[in-house]
Amino acid sequence: MNSIQLPPAGLPTPAITDFLQPPVVGMRPTANQGRAFGDILREKMAPPGVDVKLSAHARQRVESRGIELDDQTLTQLDQAIDLAKEKGGHLSLILMDRKAFVVNVDKRTVVTAMDQSQLQNNVFTQIDSTVVMPTPG
Repeated sequence: MNSIQLPPAGLPTPAITDFLQPPVVGMRPTANQGRAFGDILREKMAPPGVDVKLSAHARQRVESRGIELDDQTLTQLDQAIDLAKEKGGHLSLILMDRKAFVVNVDKRTVVTAMDQSQLQNNVFTQIDSTVVMPTPG
């Protein structure tokens, strides 16, 4: 027959209250004025003065294709969006530094992103403008 082993005499048996933590006094969640977490994160990560967003699809493509979006790239994208907007573009193909971005100019949002290997034999449809940015250097 199996027997239950009791702790040695002298050690107290823990009670459920020993595992409950009292509330931390003075800790309250901070209000974010109704803004989405992703918007706040992008604001903190983007260089000052740059207003470029990435759609969920574009974020997946950037990550899966290993496309680096550093401050310089985001700044160039911001400038390219400004150029496309000046010329009346709404859905633009932006070519820069061996990368391509399809951008909704009105919403300043990257819709998809490709690196040089995806540019081979690719057809871009439903765009109304193309911006070719100079290679930095």
